[in-house]
Amino acid sequence: MRNILCWSSAVAALLIAGAANAGDIFAAAPAYPTAFSPVPLYNWTGLYVGINGGGGFGNPTWSSSPDSLWGSYSTSSGLVGGTLGYNWQTHLGSLVLGEEMDLDAAGFHATITPPYCVQGCEFKSGWVGSARLRLGWAFDQFLPYVTGGLSGANLSTDIPGLPFGVQSKIDLSYAVGVGLEVILVDRWSAKLEYLYMDHGGISCTVACGVGPVSFNFTENVVRLGVNYRLWDK
Repeated sequence: MRNILCWSSAVAALLIAGAANAGDIFAAAPAYPTAFSPVPLYNWTGLYVGINGGGGFGNPTWSSSPDSLWGSYSTSSGLVGGTLGYNWQTHLGSLVLGEEMDLDAAGFHATITPPYCVQGCEFKSGWVGSARLRLGWAFDQFLPYVTGGLSGANLSTDIPGLPFGVQSKIDLSYAVGVGLEVILVDRWSAKLEYLYMDHGGISCTVACGVGPVSFNFTENVVRLGVNYRLWDK
């Protein structure tokens, strides 16, 4: 009986020691991830403000006869201004919808001279702006997009030396274009954009006593911009 008790005690001691060693082995084993966790893609949703600058290349063309027989004229100006917009990254993943408004100071100026009007007709535009929708497809931190909407500009004409020869108006028309926006860091982004803007038409009130000089004004705009997103999704 004493032998049986001794053998039982020895076996129990061996089992306890083996269990303790097994626990140490499993505790020391390295932990492995149970599933792959991909890095989330950038989300473009949010309200943003920005600044932009570039150039516009205008093309006033005659819209009245016989002025249209004398071809077109060109003018150019630097542009600088501000931007306000909002992006919404849809549940379709990469599809980004947005709306954007901008207003730029400009200095377009041209003297348009029909052959029968020696003093000519001076044309000016001091600012241009737009309110557009944007449709983009995001590749993580890169967003190519197309855009379109309303354009606006102040147009004025003046016939030097003639009283009551000044005319001015704010004209609304359309703007279309393409662009690419890239995330720089965190909430900062930069964009390159091209817009074709139609600013409608205006006429000189009097043109040497033979009727008004009328023309349309369109421009090609290329500009860079920097945006800052005010808040996230």
